[in-house]
Order: sequence, then C-alpha cells, then structure tokens
Amino acid sequence: MATQNEIEKYYRAIGFFVTAFSNLELELKADITIFLGLTFADGRRVLSHDFAMTCTIAESVLSSRAGDDRRSAELRKLINACRTLNDHRVKIVHGFWTWTMAGWGWGIFHEGA
Repeated sequence: MATQNEIEKYYRAIGFFVTAFSNLELELKADITIFLGLTFADGRRVLSHDFAMTCTIAESVLSSRAGDDRRSAELRKLINACRTLNDHRVKIVHGFWTWTMAGWGWGIFHEGA
C-alpha cells in the first residue's frame, strides 16, 4: 500500500501541470489581446473560447504578421506543441485518478477518449 506522501506526490504533479498550463493559456490570450490592441476586458470577451480555438486564433493572427516564412513556421510549430499539450491536459483534467492496491490508476471516462 502506498504511503500518504507517495499518493500526494501524484496529486501535486497533477496540480503543478494544471497550474503551468493555465499560465500558458493566460499568456497566449494576453499576447493576442496586446497584439490586437484590445483592452483586457475586451480580450477576455473575445478570447473566451476553449484553448484549441485560442491556438487557432493565435496562429491566424500572429503568424500572418510574423515577418517572414521562417518566423511564421516557428510560430506554427510552437502553436502545434501547445495543441499537443492541450490534448494531454484534457486527458489529465477529465481523467479518473485513483490509487488502487495495484498502484496508481488512471482511466478516461469521457466522450472521445
């Protein structure tokens, strides 16, 4: 049987990931808001979409003004990495996490898993 410290280690890791991801989401939305010259209140209204849509908006708005093909390609690569990270986030935050006698267990109980 796992100790309380071992179990808490996994919960802390999940919490750290979710916190870091929310910071990434905020930064991306802030960059778009500033780039478009919106107030933060307007930015919140315009960018109230899910993260995948925010990535699409960022790619469309920012890559068109990146300056050259190399920078535009780098930005698309970064946005695609954000999309991949979001796929992991969906599994982490919508998964079912529990500690069993066999060890740490995880399953997905949502549509599209």
